[in-house]
Amino acid sequence: MDEDRIRKRLALLRETRGLLSGSLPDSEEGYRRADRTTRDATERRVQILSEAELDVIKTLYKDYGKRVVGDEESLVDAMEGTLGKKLIEQVKKRRALRNKIIHAYLDIDLAEVFGQASDLKDVEEFEREVTKLIGGRPARLQS
Repeated sequence: MDEDRIRKRLALLRETRGLLSGSLPDSEEGYRRADRTTRDATERRVQILSEAELDVIKTLYKDYGKRVVGDEESLVDAMEGTLGKKLIEQVKKRRALRNKIIHAYLDIDLAEVFGQASDLKDVEEFEREVTKLIGGRPARLQS
């Protein structure tokens, strides 16, 4: 198992959660009124969360001796039995938002971005569940 890779991604998730909680306005209205730099940084951090979660899932999938085939959604769905339906649904929801952001669609919903960026309990749960799977404590990010 590539535990080192997974631990680094878990550390990135923790760091990104901290950055979001430290920079996000207190309300959806405050987020709507925030300057473009704040909104761009928030969107970027949501992307990072999604990418790190997907990388962990891909790594776990490979480590379970499975070949990665199909699209991202089918890969994420395949981990439902391991991580649980609720967590997988949240990963897919964040992934859908990431796709809207990354492809610069004009219909990015600021309420959805704020909602996902301000409620990160599912990311914490993802970290806990993956940590249990790999055993031990995740490593810190190296500067």
